[in-house]
Parts: sequence; structure tokens; C-alpha cells
Amino acid sequence: MPSPEVTPPSPHSQPDPTQVHIPAFMPFFWLGLAALVGALAADALRLPWVAWAGLLGASLLALIWQASRRSRLLVQRKLPLAAVAAAFCLTALLYQLSLPQDSPAWVGYYNERGSIELTGVVDAPPEAHGDTLSLMVRVESLTPLSSDPVPVSPDEVRGRILLQVPAGSTYTYGDLLSIRGNLETPSEGSAFSYREYLFHQGIYSSAQFAQVRVLAHEQGSPMRATIYRLRERSLQVLRQIFPEPESALLRGILLGDESGLSPELEEAYALTGTAHIIAISGFNMVILASLVTDLFTRRLGSWRGGMLAILVLALYTVLVGASASVVRAAIMGSFSIIGASIHRRGNALNSLGVSVLLMVLANPHLPWDVGFQLSAAATLGLALFAGPLQARLQRLLESRLDEETAKRFTGPLSEYFLVTLAAQVFALPLIAFHFRQVSPLFLIANPLILPAQPAVMVLGLVAMVAGLLAPALGNVLAWAAWPFAAYTNRVVTWLAGVAPADWQLPRFSFFWVLAFYALVLALTLPSKPKARKLTLRPAVPILVLACACILVWSVAASAPDGKLHVRVLSGSEKPVVILRTGSGRYVLVGGSLTASSLAHQLGTALPPFSREIDALVIPACGKADVSGLFGLTESFTLGKVYWGCDPERIQTTRRIYTVFQQAQIPQQRLQPTHQLDLGDARLTFTFGEESLAAVQIDQANFHALINYSAASSAIDKPTSVFIGPEIPPASAAQLTLLTAALPLDAPYQLPNANALVLASDYAWVETSSDGYNIWINGVK
Repeated sequence: MPSPEVTPPSPHSQPDPTQVHIPAFMPFFWLGLAALVGALAADALRLPWVAWAGLLGASLLALIWQASRRSRLLVQRKLPLAAVAAAFCLTALLYQLSLPQDSPAWVGYYNERGSIELTGVVDAPPEAHGDTLSLMVRVESLTPLSSDPVPVSPDEVRGRILLQVPAGSTYTYGDLLSIRGNLETPSEGSAFSYREYLFHQGIYSSAQFAQVRVLAHEQGSPMRATIYRLRERSLQVLRQIFPEPESALLRGILLGDESGLSPELEEAYALTGTAHIIAISGFNMVILASLVTDLFTRRLGSWRGGMLAILVLALYTVLVGASASVVRAAIMGSFSIIGASIHRRGNALNSLGVSVLLMVLANPHLPWDVGFQLSAAATLGLALFAGPLQARLQRLLESRLDEETAKRFTGPLSEYFLVTLAAQVFALPLIAFHFRQVSPLFLIANPLILPAQPAVMVLGLVAMVAGLLAPALGNVLAWAAWPFAAYTNRVVTWLAGVAPADWQLPRFSFFWVLAFYALVLALTLPSKPKARKLTLRPAVPILVLACACILVWSVAASAPDGKLHVRVLSGSEKPVVILRTGSGRYVLVGGSLTASSLAHQLGTALPPFSREIDALVIPACGKADVSGLFGLTESFTLGKVYWGCDPERIQTTRRIYTVFQQAQIPQQRLQPTHQLDLGDARLTFTFGEESLAAVQIDQANFHALINYSAASSAIDKPTSVFIGPEIPPASAAQLTLLTAALPLDAPYQLPNANALVLASDYAWVETSSDGYNIWINGVK
């Protein structure tokens, strides 16, 4: 560990602003570093807690002895080495005490020991992952059912488990559950050690396929329950007032809920190095802190307004999930507000040290949190290099431009490029180590989208709050925020399509991460600009007009054009199709996608701020066939649901049927003679044994067939467009849209030079027809 004693520079010398400057006195930085290393040392050495307690006691005695010998007349600006040792030993002791004892009083003791019955309280909001829902359950009592008696009473067993239940289950925070099943040690995972991740979250057991009953509600903290209800209501408002996929983006940016992002969009943000804007981080908290501080201090004064701003930051931190990066940013933001209130300016390294110290003392397992590592590394990069890089840029511009122009360009270039560059480059080794992939696109993507992010967050937040108070007002204000969110999504998606491959890296030792940081510091070692007063400049009306043009163009592009559009969505071998008639009616056929992917693709197919789907046709009732329909009613309005199978067939479809019923959506079971008249188009249905075999779409001379399982004899008649997972029989279609990949070893032939398009190669493929001619369009 570097020595905490730093010789101060001469008072007559001024540091060069273009060089990295380390403050002479930053005690909390060294204490925070010592706390961090202490937890890591405890995990590596695994000494008994008594040994760490003894070392802590010795460190405190040494600190008292040093303090007694210090002169009271002479102020010494240096940190006692004993204080660093005490912080080191304290976090090591806390880490060792946090480890469970392998005894019958610990829930992990019952892993792989047969059936158990336990009662526990849902300790956090449920998280959706595909077709499962994950619940963190705090154990209240446990009784083994198939093992020998244990020497503890059921009420003495403590711990937390991860319970996985089917998607669509209605469990909430504070529910008291009765769980009957088997406990297992969490699996390792393929990409990373999922077991170790859960271990440092305090979860040592998991349960799947268990029998679950709700015994009572509202058994958790009333304050947390209120905050979580507000969060759920806020998520619902964002789903209602914003179209997809912008709604999913804003749910991530404003509330830290990334579950609505489709895999395609999530991959695009990861590939372009812009995923940090989705997860609540220091960038978001800086914007929020500036907003609330300015709002409250103007009305209440610097002290009372500052304290109220800190309270808002604390509540917002809990609201968005209190992840490590959010807590770190909230603590640093709070210290900045306090400093401004008492007219004192601290240094970023000291603030970072305070945050790390407090967080590791509260949770000694935090050093293993990847989000915490990336957040701390990015903040360290900002603290060390943002100032020098900005000074160098200003000096470079001043050598070519006049001073006033140079200053005007330095601020935006530094804020949107150099600051991000310093943060991301310093976090790059950790990203490479944990994820083993790096993309140079972040150098281009961040300068393009970061200027829009303050508007995304501020306008999105205003629209969300307005929607909570008055839904109609929220709908109006959403139009102001949508262009910036849509611009962000479009730029990221476009860049990801331009360079769709990143650099894949092999596994390497963490030693090389440390070596990188050591080399950078060895080579480089020897504030925010003031907010400007808002004035109306030509750029403001130009920006407003540009946003208005985007809105008008988007609406016009999706307006009814008299043609029948058949769009095949990607991501499923079974066809999932959205129809748009010439009069502007929409019909969704199928749902065999993930919920986030289906919502994302529907959001791009429908006009902006339009969520009306006139009809939903469900061809089959398998679990995978309806996986994307969970949560559909939260983002879209369904006119009527048509079942091509028996919804009572399995529990999953019964649950979906109930959800539609509770939303008061009419539902009807299709019959072989049923036809769905859409005005200028008609749908007819071919039935198999338990589900729809095919859906026929007719408009004048245009005939499209969506095939699920129909036999060749049923689809042998000439068809304009064939959509399905298999090659159609000879002469069956002029155009074939294949939803499944072609087998490499299977020969195929399309007679008469008929066209074949692999829909799996595209984000979507769409055919349109006026009843006589066919046009095809697609986006990769």
C-alpha cells in the first residue's frame, strides 16, 4: 500500500494544470483504500475473527498513543499510519463476521439434503428473467422433511435463498411465503461464477420448482414497501406514456430497470460502449443532484435546500435499487452539496475515499461487486485525468483560436468527450477482465449520444412525475422527451449495425489489470465548469424545430398508406408476425419471443406513441409459444384476443388468460369456420390437432400464408408470400420468408426462380401489397 504521508508542495509554487496533481492531504482516500484491501485480505487469508479483533485492538491502541504524543499547538496535516491499519483490520473483521457458520441454524446447511418446508418473506422486488421470476426470500423458519432431526428449532434457521417461480406470478415485496421443495447450492454458471456472485450477495441456497403459497402480505418494512410501490407505479407510467423501445430505455435510465430492454438493444449498447447510460450511475446522479440542488437552494437557501436535496438523493437511491454505483454516486453527490452549502470545496479523491470507506464498512463484500469496481475506477480516472485533459485541450485551442472561442469549445468537448474518455479508459481493464470483450466504438458513440442525455433524463423525469400526478399531462410532456430517447436508440443501433463485432479476449490474470494501473500512474504522476445562465439562442429554436420534424416524419412514415403490410419479427423459429392493414389496423399473430424483445419490436413497428393493437391471435399454447405475452398489456392496448388453442391446457396459458381477463380484454376461442374480417383484408385459419396449423391472409389477389404445422397438402395452392420455419412444397409461393435457419446438410430447391429470404438474418422483414403488387423491405 502506498504511504499515506505526502510531502506538501511549496506554498509559492502553483501546480501545472496540464499535469496530474495529487492533493497533499487526502486522509479519506487512504482510509478507503485500506478498507478495500482489508476485505480482500480477509477473504484471502481466512484468519479467525479473533485474530482480526486482536489486530484491530492493537491498531487502536497505537492510534491513541500517537494522538497522545501529538502537539496540540502544532497542526500536522498527515494521517497516522495506525489509522490506516485500523481501517484495514476493521473491514477484515467485519468481512470475517459476515461469513455464515456451517451449522443447522444456517439455511445453506440444508442444500442437497432432501425436501424442506420453510416460511420466508420476499425481501426485494421480484426480478423478471425471461420466463422466470426471481425472488430473494429471507428465511423465517425451516423444517427438514426427509433428513434426520436437527438440534435447532425451525424458528432459529436464518439466511436468504433465491426462489425461482414462473413468469406472471404475482408475488410482491413483503409477501410471507410457505415454500416446500428442495434447496440446492447455486450453480457456477458458464460465463462467470454465479455461485460466487450470490455468495457475496449473502445468498447461499436456491430453490426451483417448489410449491409456493402466500400466507400473508405486507410483512416487510412499510417505508420500503411504499418506495417500491412508487417505483412500480412509476414504471407503469413510463410504459403508458412512452412507446417502446424508448419506454424500456427510460425505465433503465430513470429507475434502473433494465429488464424491458430487448436482447438486441442491450447488445447494441454493450457493443458501442454506451451501456453506462442505461444503468443508473454517477452521470445520472450528477444531473439529478444539480437539478434538485438548484431547485431547492433557490427557494430555501443553501443549507436547508442542500439538506432537502440530499434527502431526495437518498430516496431516489432506494427507489432505483441502491446498487453500488448509485450509492457511491449519491454519497459523493451529498458531500459536494454539503461542501457547497458551507462554501468549502473538497477534492474528488477524498470524496471517493469517503464513499468507499462508508460503503465497505456497511457491506464488506462490496469489493467483489463488478458495478462497484467499474464505478470506482471510472471516478478515479475522472479525478486524476479530467482536469489535466481539459487544460491541455484549452491550451491547444488557444494556440489556434482566440481565447473566448477556445473557452467556448473547451467546455462541451471536455464534458462530452474527454471526461467520458478518462472514465472509460480507466475502467477499460476491468471491463476486459470481467467481460472479455472490448469495442472501440465507444470513442464514437459517446460523443454522439451524451449531449442528448441531460435532456433525456430531465424531460423524461418531468414527464414521469407529471404522469404520476395527471396521466394526460404526462402524455403531452412525453412528446418533448421522446425525440431525445429515440435519437439515442437510433444512433446506438445504427453504430452497432455498422461494426457488429467487438474484440474478443482470452481469459487473463487480474495481475495484468493491476499492472496496467501501475504503469499508467507511473507514467502520469510527477472541476466542473460553472452552470451558465439559460438564454434563448438560435440553437434552441433550431433544436425544437428539428425535434418537431422528427416527430412529424415518424408519424407520417407510419400513417396508413392503403397497403397491407406483413412484418416478420426476428428471434423465433416459429413465425411472429405483425399485420398493418391499409386502413391502419394492427394484428399481432404469435408470441414466441422474450417479453422484452416482443415489446421492442412492436414499438418499432407501431407509430410513435401508438400502442393500440386491434387483435392478438395466439396460434399455440405451449410455454414457449406465449412467453412474450407476459407484460404485453402494460405497454400496449389490446382490442381482442383470439385463442387458436385451449388456454386451459397448461398453467402458463391459464395465467395469461387471467391477466387478459383482469385487463377487461375480450377473448374468444377460434373455430374452424371462423374468419377475421379486417375491412380491406381477411384472416382465415387452418387447425391442427391442438392448435392452429396455419393462418391465411387475403387481400384481392394477394395471399400470404403463415405456416406453423400445416401438412404439404394443405398449403399446395399458389401463394404470394409463404412465412414459416420450413421450405414450402414446390410452386407454393412466389416469395418465401424462412423464420428458421437452413440446415447446412439439407439440400433445398425453389422452383421457377422463386425468391427466398432468411428472416433470421434481419431485425425484421416486411412485405407490403396493394392487392396486386408486392414490395419487400428489411433491416439488418
